[in-house]
Amino acid sequence: MSPRTTVQSMIKSKLFDSIIYYSFIFLFLAVSFIPFNIVLDYKIKGIPFHFIYIGGFTGILLVLSFLKNPRLTVFDKWLIFLTIGLSLSFITSIDRGHTIRVLLGFFSKGILVAFLTERIFKNRTKTTVAILVFCVSLVALIGLVELIFRWNPYPALRGWSYYYIIVSTIGNPLSLAAYLVLFFPLSLWYSRNKKNIIKFLPFLFIVFAILFSFSRSGWVALFCAVIIYFLKKEFQKKIIRNWIHLSSFIVIFSVAFFLLPHPVKNYFKSKFNVRMFSSASFEHRLKSYITTWNILKDYPLCGVGFGNYPKVHEKYMVEGVHRDTPTPDNMYLRFLCDTGIIGAGIFFVFIIYWMRKLWKSRDNPVVWAIFCGLIGFLINQLTADLFLWTAPQFAFWMLLGMGVGIIGNNGTGNQNW
Repeated sequence: MSPRTTVQSMIKSKLFDSIIYYSFIFLFLAVSFIPFNIVLDYKIKGIPFHFIYIGGFTGILLVLSFLKNPRLTVFDKWLIFLTIGLSLSFITSIDRGHTIRVLLGFFSKGILVAFLTERIFKNRTKTTVAILVFCVSLVALIGLVELIFRWNPYPALRGWSYYYIIVSTIGNPLSLAAYLVLFFPLSLWYSRNKKNIIKFLPFLFIVFAILFSFSRSGWVALFCAVIIYFLKKEFQKKIIRNWIHLSSFIVIFSVAFFLLPHPVKNYFKSKFNVRMFSSASFEHRLKSYITTWNILKDYPLCGVGFGNYPKVHEKYMVEGVHRDTPTPDNMYLRFLCDTGIIGAGIFFVFIIYWMRKLWKSRDNPVVWAIFCGLIGFLINQLTADLFLWTAPQFAFWMLLGMGVGIIGNNGTGNQNW
């Protein structure tokens, strides 16, 4: 047997598939449990370490997956189209070097992740769901331990102004909530077996961690994801049949809230106050629409360059916008400013097209759970630029690629469950 034949047979082997699959799982675990941009915030020749680590990892897996299957799918071609659309912002970028770095980061931590998971997750769906739910519930559990014992495995993440706000291993309460919302519907599907109470624990951990992130946008995203998830009649029937789980959750939630210290209860109440609509943060987000319009008037087609919004923030900001908050706190406005009408338009078309594909395959319960989580995350983007945070960005593109892999590029979604 020639060396070439030996290599080809190795590439076609199940062992080769397993190496790619578990290497990616390892990468997901690293992204979930290591807040790179906080605890490993150093650079090598001007490049952030996590860019090199994640970019190198995904780059190697890209090569291996192409050796396995060099054919481009429809989804792959859409991802290339999206990359080109966002890269057009280079034309009018006010800092092209910075734009290149941000584009490379977005590609390695996002688009390339979707490319990989569409290929490597589609034949291991049940195993993947179990691993993902376990991992995310552990992140949530660490957050709850942080809440109760005021302890975080990373000293740099300790000492938030309110000790009962949790950040877990993600490093920021808003990003933590967004990350958990993505996986919440999958935890619902995972807990569908009412005879196994252990499978219900991830659901509980995730819900309570989202609540104690004190992220209002996370709460709204969670509420929307739950409502959409149970719009399907079959799930409405299941929640009635699983009355033990529902009753247990209500009792646990009620008792837990009753036992909370008064400062925590008061902080919950302050989050649901009519005065929040007159708060400085609300005004900042509202006035950022005017700031965006001012930027678009000068950079309508290709924007100021991907990642360059902070560099023009003070120039175009209007009264009511925080000078020290160089972001509109809205990912869609950020896309418009950074990439212009062309780049943002291509992004919106891409998202709408593939979300519609997932919607058409909603009879597959896992696809439906992924769809609901993605919808919750996209709603959350109205109040934060979450595509610029490593963990939620990575998780979004991973789940999107996984969903597309399950349904196939023709959108049939006919796997048996």
